[in-house]
Amino acid sequence: MDDTQREHQFQAALDAMRAGRRDRALARLQRLVELGSQDPRHMSFYGFLLASQGKNPKRGQEYCERAVLIGADRPQVYINLSRLYAGSGRRIKAIKVLRDGLRLLPGHKGLSAEIQRLSPRKPPVLSTLDRDHFLNRNLGKVRARVFGSGRSEKLAR
Repeated sequence: MDDTQREHQFQAALDAMRAGRRDRALARLQRLVELGSQDPRHMSFYGFLLASQGKNPKRGQEYCERAVLIGADRPQVYINLSRLYAGSGRRIKAIKVLRDGLRLLPGHKGLSAEIQRLSPRKPPVLSTLDRDHFLNRNLGKVRARVFGSGRSEKLAR
């Protein structure tokens, strides 16, 4: 299979995913991976579907992690691994993956949006002041200590 055919197969898999036909998408991606594709996008989406469909979560995670290692410049591989972790109840690990991606791809809006989706911030204590104002920062810390942050684990930066 040449590059054009692989790309066509990949786009067809994405189209199938968007249409809700995840089994069809999984089959197309599996074919790409079994034919030896080393494209991190192929491995990432294949791993994500393999795990999220419950077919083989461990193997799916391995594919997603490998995709991040070889495709560190591709934001979608971080998002797929993060969604896989979040879907299996490992939200803190999911956020860490996204932050790792942001270190390599600073300012990427998709990665930032995923972090925001997984860890929404509480409103500032004093809404008339900017979130970064020293009073809001310090009062926010006090509020977190007194009332709890609402999170079971601290988010590592």
